Amino acid sequence: MRAAVKRFPGSPRVRYALARAEREEAMAAEDAAAMNMRQWKTLIRLDRRLFPLQWLGPILFLARFSAREPKLRENVEGLRNWLSTISRPEREHADPSFHAWWGNRVYLLLFDARGDASPEFIDMESVRENIRIGYRDLITREEEIVYRHARR
Repeated sequence: MRAAVKRFPGSPRVRYALARAEREEAMAAEDAAAMNMRQWKTLIRLDRRLFPLQWLGPILFLARFSAREPKLRENVEGLRNWLSTISRPEREHADPSFHAWWGNRVYLLLFDARGDASPEFIDMESVRENIRIGYRDLITREEEIVYRHARR
């Protein structure tokens, strides 16, 4: 994958494939230090429409390591804040944008619709459990946003 990134440095799809492969490799090795978080930031510099992946990508990794709790919380709060700006209840009946539709799906998978009760409190154990249960669906959401927007 690294060779492909060198050959196609401006490709968000190739960068996503590398970031995801590195995440899966670090998870398989159970090595929190092996995850390169910069790949997710680089991905959004290539295509701003992939903005929420700067949080979702690391969240799926960090949820597996309790020692990384502050970093997990930081990413969960960042994603939750972004999701709250794009999914407004008053827009529910309008023709939703892809990001609003996508954001609603991710929100339900991560917070199980319980997140509205207290905006300042996020139950990280519930988030971890929701990630464990909905991991494949969250990966599908990642792929959907990449394949919808990244053309190269």
